[in-house]
Amino acid sequence: MRRSERRALVLALSLVSAVFGAPEAQAGDRDGDGVSNKVDQCPEEGEDRDGYRDEDGCPDPSTRVHFVFEDDVGAPVTTAVSTVRGAGGEGTGAGPWTIDLHPGTYTLTAKGHGYHPHASEVSVPDRATAQVGSTLERILGRVRVQVVDERGTAVTGATIRVGRGEAVQATGLDVRLPPGDHVVRVSAPDFHDATEVVAVEAEETHGVRVVLEPLIRDTDGDGVLDEVDGCVAQAEDPDGFQDADGCPDPTVRTTLVFRDEAGSSVRNLEARVVGAGGHGKGDHTLTLDLHPGSYEVFAIAPAFGTLEQTFEVPFGVDFHAQNFSMTRVWTTLILYVMDDDGAPIDEFWWNLDNGENSPGDGGGLYAGKMDPGAHDLYVYAEGHAPAKARISLEARTFAETSITLYRTLIEVTPDKIEIADKVYFDTGKATIKPESYGLLDQVAAVMTARTDMLRVRVEGHTDARGGAAFNLQLSDDRAASVRAYLMEAGVAPERLTSVGFGEDQPVDDRSVEEAWERNRRVEFVIESWDDIKVKKEIEPRQATIEVKTTSSRPPLWAGFGVLDGSAPPHHQEILDGD
Repeated sequence: MRRSERRALVLALSLVSAVFGAPEAQAGDRDGDGVSNKVDQCPEEGEDRDGYRDEDGCPDPSTRVHFVFEDDVGAPVTTAVSTVRGAGGEGTGAGPWTIDLHPGTYTLTAKGHGYHPHASEVSVPDRATAQVGSTLERILGRVRVQVVDERGTAVTGATIRVGRGEAVQATGLDVRLPPGDHVVRVSAPDFHDATEVVAVEAEETHGVRVVLEPLIRDTDGDGVLDEVDGCVAQAEDPDGFQDADGCPDPTVRTTLVFRDEAGSSVRNLEARVVGAGGHGKGDHTLTLDLHPGSYEVFAIAPAFGTLEQTFEVPFGVDFHAQNFSMTRVWTTLILYVMDDDGAPIDEFWWNLDNGENSPGDGGGLYAGKMDPGAHDLYVYAEGHAPAKARISLEARTFAETSITLYRTLIEVTPDKIEIADKVYFDTGKATIKPESYGLLDQVAAVMTARTDMLRVRVEGHTDARGGAAFNLQLSDDRAASVRAYLMEAGVAPERLTSVGFGEDQPVDDRSVEEAWERNRRVEFVIESWDDIKVKKEIEPRQATIEVKTTSSRPPLWAGFGVLDGSAPPHHQEILDGD
């Protein structure tokens, strides 16, 4: 309660006492402050009702409190706005300010631009005056100083001082500073001093790039000072070759050509050139801009020995060609090819990496020199499924490899992929039996090879036994299972559709076991061809899909196995003969 309000209340009580005979006094309230004499600790002095200890009947003491603030380095803060709250009073002021408070504990909060918010508890003593001081933490900004020369290169040995801070010797400085303008001073040997002013904002990062001018000039900016630069107006081309003279160096367009003993270019070659005047890498023909001088070349290539040779790039020319000869090394491949009955296949064709097809030597055998390295080997024979395998040939060794080609079970016509066997399922289910995996692998291989075969419809059919609705659903599920198998084998989903016809399209209308067996079938109908790429027969070398199978029967695609120094029994007579 304010002092003027208290005076008005006392005047009102006096008038009531005069008119009505001081009812409080008559009731035992001698000082008329509304507190009974029984509990009034000051019966001769009226209570100053202000919400602070009004029940004791005594006027309350007050302290004149002066609030002052400083920052975390001891400088006065005059812009903070603060608020004090407690049972003995409350108030708000700006900068240093004064308020009358009853003794006790209060909460003090303060905030100001550039300072973190502050909150603390303060105690007001029971005396006439008191001063309460609080510290506000500054919100700092960040300054990053970088010292460079005119070319943008960091200057070593520079001395940096920011504001009143200590001088630091470094190429850069990262400091935190309070908001405001700060002076950055930089000095370094052989450079003029420099000064920059940075305006720091709270919680902001400021980059300061100080560029020092040299005491001795570098006219062409090549890092070589004019007093030792042989070409003051022409910049040095720093490349590790005579960089100290300050002059650009002559280059010669140099072409390196690598050939075998027969004069043919060496393919798949990797070369390295090393020397004081330059370096580089490339393939069988390598062109580099090199300074005159001596160089070493290192080259490697599949089927060739390693080349290591020194060569010279002459002075006074614009172009230089250098030829190198590399020595070829070989692997001898011995290939055995048999059918699924174990008999040699007399006529077969093979190639490496989809190159030109070559015939076997007869009797299921081929032997010849090959380039070392990893290769894709393809083998074909009429009436058999083609095969592919990844083989690794080591130089100066014999590599004996055998393969079994399995008879094909399919034929492509303009309308269908005809199959020589059936797709077998578990009875009454859509689960494909393992003995049909090989057949479906061949269908997948043909579709992968025949890119002109745009879309194939897988049709499922049942016999007439059982309910029509059940048969329709079963045929649809079986066709979908075959489509899923072909997609897993590598055929793109958009090239396949599936549908079931149940018992509606029989190929034999008789009600006998033979007819039912014929009617239970899966057909592969070619819906569309690519008219531009359409072909009338499968090219064997296009069937390059390597199929994995879990069938109990021999797999469609035979893997290649290296024989430990021995050939299959039916080839012994070939190896042992002339």
